[in-house]
Amino acid sequence: MHARHLLLLVFLLGTVVPKVHSADMLDEIVLFARAGTPAMALRLMDRNQPSAGADPGPWQRWERARIDIYRSQGDWPAIMARADALPGAMAPGFAAWLRTQAVAAALALRQGEQARRRLMVLIWDGSPDALSRYLPQWRRMVIRSYLIDGRVQDAQTAMLRYQLDYGDGGDDWRLLRARVLLRAGRPAEAAAVLSRGKTAGARVLSLLARSRAGTISFQQARGESKPMLDGGKLDAALAYRLWATLAEAGQKAGNAAGTVDALEHALSFKRRAGDPDGLVSVRADTLWDAYAAYAQRLANRRQLLVGSFADWLSLAARLARRHPLDARALYAYLVLHADSAARRKAAARLVDLLSGDPERVQVLRQLFLESRHFVNLEAVPEPARRVLVDQAIAEGDTGLASRLMSGLTQAPAGADPLRWQLRRARVLILGGHHAEGVQVLRDLAEQPKVLEGDGFGRLTRVLLELANLGENQDAYDLFARLLAQVADPGHQRELLSWMADSRAAQQRYEEAALLYLKSAILPDVNNMDPRARTARYHAAEMLGKANLKSDARSVYRGLLGVTKEPARRAALERAIQELRLKPDEPGD
Repeated sequence: MHARHLLLLVFLLGTVVPKVHSADMLDEIVLFARAGTPAMALRLMDRNQPSAGADPGPWQRWERARIDIYRSQGDWPAIMARADALPGAMAPGFAAWLRTQAVAAALALRQGEQARRRLMVLIWDGSPDALSRYLPQWRRMVIRSYLIDGRVQDAQTAMLRYQLDYGDGGDDWRLLRARVLLRAGRPAEAAAVLSRGKTAGARVLSLLARSRAGTISFQQARGESKPMLDGGKLDAALAYRLWATLAEAGQKAGNAAGTVDALEHALSFKRRAGDPDGLVSVRADTLWDAYAAYAQRLANRRQLLVGSFADWLSLAARLARRHPLDARALYAYLVLHADSAARRKAAARLVDLLSGDPERVQVLRQLFLESRHFVNLEAVPEPARRVLVDQAIAEGDTGLASRLMSGLTQAPAGADPLRWQLRRARVLILGGHHAEGVQVLRDLAEQPKVLEGDGFGRLTRVLLELANLGENQDAYDLFARLLAQVADPGHQRELLSWMADSRAAQQRYEEAALLYLKSAILPDVNNMDPRARTARYHAAEMLGKANLKSDARSVYRGLLGVTKEPARRAALERAIQELRLKPDEPGD
């Protein structure tokens, strides 16, 4: 095996590598992070990063790679924690770099005051080399921190001082200056600053500035944005800002359809990006209002009466295939304003139209979880809750999934009822709604039809998960309920063994031994098939722990009499010997 691959294998097996901290090793770990396993990469770093020690150079190289991984994952608190725990023997240049990363992390978290506190220390305590290299960047960070906190006048003052000291600067400075001018309500000046900008960020910000200055129409803005959007090269933050700009321009122009379209796209990016400088803001309720305005325009055009909800539903259904945006607007209006029957139908159709791809599901999440119209999860329509449960599970947010699932008692149309109820129980238990989840399992365990076909295996797999979570009493009770329902001896033996496992985990050794023995002697006391031998072995272990050593020895000897494999015989003899070394219980 190639030495490099052998080293990786040693990593994966968790073996400690004796003081080998090569660049190759770090390169491999970085590749793990890029391959989509950053948690594993960080664990390997924790295990293998060299000590800062007398030669901090290797430690610093690893630390830079670690910070890159944290940054790629948006783990800003971890970056600040690493900077706060920086060993004292670091070179001033590296210390300044790492602490600057911590300031950037505070800005990403929109903690303007925290960023300024860190910058104050850097500026006052910085070495001459660090000040020479980083001071312009630190001063720009101060300006950004003021924007984050809404202190626009302070941002303008800091901007003017920066200009006096450094002039117009490069592209990054012009972008920051334009952001300050936009926040100060001076879009024409911002547009002038950005006139020479060629980067995507400058072009997006220029559209916003010119739109607010009134020097570009909505249609012109859409035309300029199309190449950027079609190229697919904008990151989430720029895409959010661009769509928010188009939504704002659409509202100014009175273009209801264009506004709705842009707002939907902006909301699809909002959770991944947002706008930390506060230049644009798109909220779920902005889209609800835009839906309603456009829906009313569509209804008026067709002379629909406000209260004739059946006609609205019929129109939306006709439009859904060729004009889905129009249909979504109509359904959204009905979700907020129709009677209960029409509202339920409209909610189901709106959810259908917004759940076709991951981007639109993000819009659905914003509409129903971030709006004043739905003050709690119980107010969210059931079809939306079902889709959002799936999305929360996909994102690993079991807490939200559990809260959304709570109260949903019936499987949706077309779903397998048992599969859905088992999934519901798992989500509730994993998300903290333990009692509700266990009650679902109790109800299933008492339904004989549930155990038909593969129902027994599907249900018991969830019960075993419950036991693995340490909920042994609940697992025991549920296994016992099933035992009362099943007639198949094989199922009975499995259940008795699992009940014994739960009692063993609770250190109730006598009960565990009895249950293992019951499993072993079904359907015949002389049964010695593989399952019976395994159960008897566990019974002997429990008997020993219960201080019933003579019984334990008897069971071990019985197993020794039917066991031919040398390794297993040796294990049984060793177990018997260990019992001999302990004093017998009274009366043995």
